[in-house]
Amino acid sequence: MRRCGGWLLCLCIVPSGPFCGSTRRGLAMRRWAAAGASRGSAWQQAWQEEWQQGWQSEYAGSSRWQSRRVNVPEGKESADSSESLWYFGFGANINPWKLREKRGIIPIEQVCGKLPGWQLTFNHKGGMGNIEQVGSSMLASDGPGEVHGILLYLSKHHFLRLSQMEYEYGTVEVHVNAYDGRNIAAKAFITPAEWKLPQGVPPPLRYLKLIQEGCEAMGIDASYQDWLKSVQSQKGERGPEYWAVPSRAKKPRPEQKESDNLRLPALKRFAIDGLVDIGANLGKCSAQDLAAQLVRAAAANVSHIILTGCSMKGSKDAQRICDEWSRPAARDRATQQLGAAAGFEMDQLPIVQLPMLMFTAGVHPHDAKSCNDRTVGFLESLASDSRCVAIGECGLDYDRMFSPRDVQLHWCRKQIELAMRLGMPLFLHERDRDSSKGKPLGSAADLKKILQDCNVESKKVCIHCFTGPAEDLQEYIGKGYFIGLTGFAGMKKRGAHIRQLLATGALPLQQLMIETDCPFMLPDKEYLPDSLGIAGRKNEPCCMPAVCRAIAECLEVPPQKVAQVTTSNALRFFGI
Repeated sequence: MRRCGGWLLCLCIVPSGPFCGSTRRGLAMRRWAAAGASRGSAWQQAWQEEWQQGWQSEYAGSSRWQSRRVNVPEGKESADSSESLWYFGFGANINPWKLREKRGIIPIEQVCGKLPGWQLTFNHKGGMGNIEQVGSSMLASDGPGEVHGILLYLSKHHFLRLSQMEYEYGTVEVHVNAYDGRNIAAKAFITPAEWKLPQGVPPPLRYLKLIQEGCEAMGIDASYQDWLKSVQSQKGERGPEYWAVPSRAKKPRPEQKESDNLRLPALKRFAIDGLVDIGANLGKCSAQDLAAQLVRAAAANVSHIILTGCSMKGSKDAQRICDEWSRPAARDRATQQLGAAAGFEMDQLPIVQLPMLMFTAGVHPHDAKSCNDRTVGFLESLASDSRCVAIGECGLDYDRMFSPRDVQLHWCRKQIELAMRLGMPLFLHERDRDSSKGKPLGSAADLKKILQDCNVESKKVCIHCFTGPAEDLQEYIGKGYFIGLTGFAGMKKRGAHIRQLLATGALPLQQLMIETDCPFMLPDKEYLPDSLGIAGRKNEPCCMPAVCRAIAECLEVPPQKVAQVTTSNALRFFGI
């Protein structure tokens, strides 16, 4: 027994020797089951407050232990409250040794229960457990028409921790009949389609044994235990039928695990209402990463995201992403990709819908050399999609010269002519040779000549991601073109000249739109609070408030003013 930081810690040592392995685990389970909700009341009460403190500190690790009893209401329970919720475990989480010792999940209250109208099946990847409603074509056993398990009243922090461990599962709310007579609405983990086997398989022996031992320790219905003993199991190596699921996704790499904790409360406080990201490059994101970025953007109040088409393939990919993430199914798709933890976090904020996605169709000057006689027709077919809001990103790039100058000029003109014929806006790229490489080659002058030759209306032109000199900006503004600014305006060293142009009034707010150009152009970290979890990561649409604040700082106006005007400009320019 030892006193530490005001808490009295008791260490219970289980001897080795004969009390080891499954025997020791069985004894431990029986002790936990017998103790019930009264077990370790002092330190158990401290765990109950961890969720609330963790949420308020945006998971920054600054939560404090507190001692306060959470009064669990009687009668028909809700699956959720401001601090805690009910969870129904039917698989290995029935096992108190697995739940507490191996996973560190400490329930506030526990009670056995049964879920009528559902059936336990083993059709999750690897032969793990799942529940299906009776009558479902996916049922994989002839077991009883009810699932028995354990109802656990958990702090939200512990439920999130458990959800992160069960990342391949989604959540469903079920109504469970507790053995003590209560009817309790609880969260349960359920297998989404991408992790579901075509048919059930015998579960791994070790996994089935965990369930059987847990049911015995917790006092689950004897007839249900008898059925579990009759279930055939798989001992040894599992064959390919155990892994034949639609999803090719792998377990998240360590750097991806942060997506389980999306920092949505912090992003909500960081948000500025009604932002439109007019240029985002999301075509190379994995499905999981894309889902996380869209959810985080929604929390930051980014209402619309325009995906930039930079090649024929990239433009087609942008259209595909719009198809896959169209409303209203986008939110459910995100929950499936991100798992239960993110889904729960989305419910709490709540995130009702994800940003509306549009796209542009065009070929970047870097890829102009890949254009052929099918390019214009291909872009025109994409432009017929109502979600295609501009032709571009096209233009001239004389800095890197990945395509010859004459090729860039030819295909820039072709795409501008296409936009004119279709009556669509232009999303243009223009960058001259860097001064460190020699004298400028005149990309701005060449672009202005093509626009003039094609009689392009000024209100149809947006110079995207402008980083050029004052004289070019002055000419663009004088022509009435719109200018797109990115996080470059939030880079105090690299973007100092753009910040100076804003501060001197060279760029009127009425001709300005804002964008992330993600994953590039991440603003300085001073515009991105640590609580957002952006540090060390690439730019993403949820950083739009940082771009807005950086520009507002230079203009000496409220960020809400910048948001209001630039959003209005974007909606009008793109016809949204």
